[in-house]
Amino acid sequence: MLGTTGTSWPSTGKGLELNYRSDLNGGLLQAYDRGGSLWGTLDINASTVQVGGSPGNFNVGGSVGIGTTTHQTRLDISGAMLVASATTPPSPTSGSGLYLGYFGSSNQASISSYDWSSLQSRPMTINASTVTIGGNLSVSGTLSKGAGSFKIDHPLDPTNKYLYHSFVESPDMKNIYDGVATTDDDGFATITMPVWFEALNRDFRYQLTVIGTGTWARARVSREIESNRFTIETDVPNTKVSWQVTGIRKDAYANAHRIMVEEEKSSNDKGTCMHPEACVSR
Repeated sequence: MLGTTGTSWPSTGKGLELNYRSDLNGGLLQAYDRGGSLWGTLDINASTVQVGGSPGNFNVGGSVGIGTTTHQTRLDISGAMLVASATTPPSPTSGSGLYLGYFGSSNQASISSYDWSSLQSRPMTINASTVTIGGNLSVSGTLSKGAGSFKIDHPLDPTNKYLYHSFVESPDMKNIYDGVATTDDDGFATITMPVWFEALNRDFRYQLTVIGTGTWARARVSREIESNRFTIETDVPNTKVSWQVTGIRKDAYANAHRIMVEEEKSSNDKGTCMHPEACVSR
């Protein structure tokens, strides 16, 4: 065992080297086989191995296996992994990579694919047959999908069945509003929309359906949306009317991120299909 300061390496023999290397500016613990020019295997059997310092660093030039001796990647973990709390997220000044952590300052876990040189997020791909999220999912950007639905316990048989409904979709960023109103003795009903309605929407479309029995009645929109309200008129007073209004989003985010209805595939994607059943000869 070497325990003195030095920069030289033994030229022969096998053993455990414990040394302080001035060229490395640090201590060195290694198992070596100088004759075979190979690193040996170093087994440390202990309930806890602690790296001190403030903070302590543990650098590995090769690969690390946890719970396995047959690791084939830089870090191979067999079993569960616990990421403990940190005060704040890491903030390197350069480089890029994937960071996984739990940060006590924001009381939330974080998975980030990030380039610290340009201070920009980078794409991250998750390949799995199913990804399950037990709570709420918040997406600050645009969500693209092959299909969508809600899934709930079936209201009539909640312990044995599920109930699904598909999303209602459009080539536009379209919002849908509806309700039921009854015209007054003069045949008018004014519908008041939320105060933010015209700030959010444009290009309004209307649908009216008369409800009830007895005398046939006609209905029309006699006054279109202005100051977040519109007026229905029927030729028979006191008529019940189902109404629907749609609008296309015009908020700042929507204006900056319109959905592209058709798009040419990239050169890498041409000749392939996201869904094999779509690659049927036409």
